[in-house]
Amino acid sequence: MPIVQELNVPLSPNEALRQLEGWGTPILFESASLRPFLGRYSFLTADPLRRFQIGRVGYGHDPLRGIEEALAQYHVETIPGLPPFQGGAAGLLGFELGGAWEKLPRLGRDEFGLPDLAVGIYDWVLAWDHATGKAWVIAHGLKGSNSDEREDAART
Repeated sequence: MPIVQELNVPLSPNEALRQLEGWGTPILFESASLRPFLGRYSFLTADPLRRFQIGRVGYGHDPLRGIEEALAQYHVETIPGLPPFQGGAAGLLGFELGGAWEKLPRLGRDEFGLPDLAVGIYDWVLAWDHATGKAWVIAHGLKGSNSDEREDAART
């Protein structure tokens, strides 16, 4: 089971992101909407256990295979009553990623220079529920090889 700590005085997602300056590969999924089914939650994580990046994907290559295998290795159960993302795979899936499954022409110009895929496997997350005003740190400690090591890793 992960370590779950409700934050008494939660920072805003942007304030929390500033606190993670210098951490590797931070990701912030932020919603300002208060409509329950269209953006109730915000999520912040950083320092992935593993990273996957593909600059340009080719037809016939399964760009998600390595991610699926890693998720099977690091599988955790979702805790009911908490925001839906509690760690796992997060990142960028570019428009051109569709070329892995369909023979499509690529645009001649790449104005942003982003990879087709950049995904990390994250074992902790800060999660905000904007409808209730609550926030939590959820940590799985997946770096540990047994339950004691996982608990120690989750607490740090």
